[in-house]
Amino acid sequence: MRIAIASDDGKVVSGHLGRCAGFAIYDIQEGSATKVEFRENIFTPHKTGGFEENHPPRSHQNGKHDALLSALSDCQMVVARGMGPRIYQDLASAGIKGLVTDIPTVEEAAERLASGEEIPEVEGECDH
Repeated sequence: MRIAIASDDGKVVSGHLGRCAGFAIYDIQEGSATKVEFRENIFTPHKTGGFEENHPPRSHQNGKHDALLSALSDCQMVVARGMGPRIYQDLASAGIKGLVTDIPTVEEAAERLASGEEIPEVEGECDH
């Protein structure tokens, strides 16, 4: 399984999927997590200038997440400390599990997933 973990520095799990600097990509297999790469976030409107600060009153409809879904299409799971309900739904529609967690570090999240440990989901939805 391949996972993407939202992060600003490759070490701490980001609190906002759309605003993260990038994604730590890990392959999870046979009880181990192997870091593959760090993909810079050039895919979300928050990072590419598609949204003004403090979220303007417009929706995320009309393909706003297509670039992100395409960029992470080789992943089966995306982990963050927060994500909006629309991206959560769009990930699911693309066959990618969205996981909101309170695990603080990228390495711990990857290792816990590799060990098969159940990671409880937490409320961490953005209100947009």
